[in-house]
Amino acid sequence: MIESAKNFDSIQKWRKVGNAYSVALKHGWLNEATAHMVPKKRKIWTYEELVSEAQKFKSLKEWRTESKSSYSAATKKGVLNALTQHMVRLIKPNGYWTKERVIEDAKNYNSRSEWRNKSSAAATMAKRNGWYEEATSHMLLLVDHSKWTKNAVLAEAKNYASRSDWSNSKNGSYGAALRNGWLEEAALHMTKPDMARKWTKSKVIEDAKKYETRGEWHKASGHAAHIAIKRGWHDEATAHMHRVYSFGEMTIYKLLTQLDISFEVQKRFKEIKSKYPLPFDFYLQDFNLVIEYQGSQHFFETTRKFGENLASIQSRDQIKLQGAAELKLNYLAVSKTLERDIEDAVISKIQSLKSCDGFQAEYKKRPLTPEETQILKSLGTFTKEQVLLDAKKYKTYPEWRSNSPTFQVAIKNGWLEECKMHMLSEFETRSQAKLVWTKEKVIEDASKHTSRSSWKNANPPAYSSARKRGWLDEATAHMTRLVKPNGYWSKEKVIASALKFQNRTSWMRSQDSAAYNVARKNGWLEEACLHMSWLSTKPKNK
Repeated sequence: MIESAKNFDSIQKWRKVGNAYSVALKHGWLNEATAHMVPKKRKIWTYEELVSEAQKFKSLKEWRTESKSSYSAATKKGVLNALTQHMVRLIKPNGYWTKERVIEDAKNYNSRSEWRNKSSAAATMAKRNGWYEEATSHMLLLVDHSKWTKNAVLAEAKNYASRSDWSNSKNGSYGAALRNGWLEEAALHMTKPDMARKWTKSKVIEDAKKYETRGEWHKASGHAAHIAIKRGWHDEATAHMHRVYSFGEMTIYKLLTQLDISFEVQKRFKEIKSKYPLPFDFYLQDFNLVIEYQGSQHFFETTRKFGENLASIQSRDQIKLQGAAELKLNYLAVSKTLERDIEDAVISKIQSLKSCDGFQAEYKKRPLTPEETQILKSLGTFTKEQVLLDAKKYKTYPEWRSNSPTFQVAIKNGWLEECKMHMLSEFETRSQAKLVWTKEKVIEDASKHTSRSSWKNANPPAYSSARKRGWLDEATAHMTRLVKPNGYWSKEKVIASALKFQNRTSWMRSQDSAAYNVARKNGWLEEACLHMSWLSTKPKNK
């Protein structure tokens, strides 16, 4: 296997020849077999290079076919229209393909497949209008479908021992059997591989032991994993595996441990939130670096039963990216799938941050200790004792539900009642709040604040009690009223307010948000924001 890999200088070339790559992936030999290979670097197209490349082609189709990389780069950068002004638009107007033009166009080709590939619009129109047979009457039939009668198909099928061998023959007989409903009859003598019989329980568990995570097992040996799920052996087969953490997160956790770099997992910053503060996979304090591992669910719709939709995931990713920039955190998103590539991305980022500080550092991995290996295997799992211990940190049920992931674990495992025995219920929390906040205590608490908004944010229960019981005006009599009277925000005052801010977002979220809303309502927004800079929410192209 490794000798086979040595004949190639890139993974892409090796994958195209034989099945050695698949076998190496299945048995976990991929990193060892490809250690000598040089990762293929994607070309980064500058605007000047795209302009030069576009000038080589006369049409969009020709550019897309002959130089896919540059065409894709131009599309992503949003400059495609600007670079293709000189090109001929090959799209024909509606009604162009009359019967005469279709037949005339077909005469330029010798086979149906050639016509469909090189002039798909004409071929499609011919099929849609029933002209296809007439237009292709002069063409050579590369596969004579008419020869595959039922008797001919049955006779041809006897030459093959299995359906897969027959379908790979590519002579048209298998397709004819499939189209005409003769497949079952023709394949009666063929052997069907009984994959369920091959994967006995002992073989499934033995196969699962080669892998450290469920994701790795499903990717490399999907059929064994599928049989395990179908037969109810999955939990037993994966008992030794790391749970919850994805393969990418496990790889990063293991790497940082081996490099002796201190880090926090699931780090949250109160300023970066959607409804609640959002977690980053890793936070490296010494580098002020947050790392996110983004699997395929961050780029494509997931097929998982309970998977979250793509729009929600990408929205949170964007909030994290923008929040990290505002807090001046170094940010790294890793989407690689191979262990070596993931490690290279993390090490490269750390080395680049160190070089910015004026010195270079070499990082070498050390072996994990038995204790570290045990910790790695238990990552993401919660025992009952751990859940009970975490629950004791919270005095009320709503507080625990809102702030701790162990709440869901307790529900799933049926520990909820036991965990919340010491807590006040949601009803008791509200009732106690009503009893505690007497009029004297409310007024005393309100005296600590200078405005209603600061009091409301600092102590919602006290503020709510004052409002519901009619004490609000008395309790806030000493406070500065931040709400401006109707008509206060004239155009001049709005523009004066806008000058305090450098961008629209900070103005909109400030205490002068009323000025922003008045400007938008009265059509003064563009004039008021002329001096401001735009905050782009799009990630910069590397």
